[in-house]
Amino acid sequence: MTPTQTLTARLLRRAPILLIALAAIMAFVFFRHLVSLNGLEQHRHDLLALVEQHYLAASLGFIVIYTGLVVISIPGSAVVAMAGGFLFGLFPGVVYNVIAATSGAGIVF
Repeated sequence: MTPTQTLTARLLRRAPILLIALAAIMAFVFFRHLVSLNGLEQHRHDLLALVEQHYLAASLGFIVIYTGLVVISIPGSAVVAMAGGFLFGLFPGVVYNVIAATSGAGIVF
């Protein structure tokens, strides 16, 4: 192998972790104000109205978003888990959280 091929192979091998790190940094910079308890409190009425009007889409969207957060390991997952319980109630919220967290962990593994 030539030195150029070796360098290319090493970069390609590290590309997935670099993409995950880049996504986590971008999410932290652009969305940290939304993934907080203050953000949840500010948008409480809008979120509850959205869940009430579009329950299936909201629950599927929550599962997809939470799964994505687990996959890219953003430190806002705890707030999103609490939001699931707040938006959907105790029993459905726990089920949606477990589905999303398990799916995200399975994807990462």
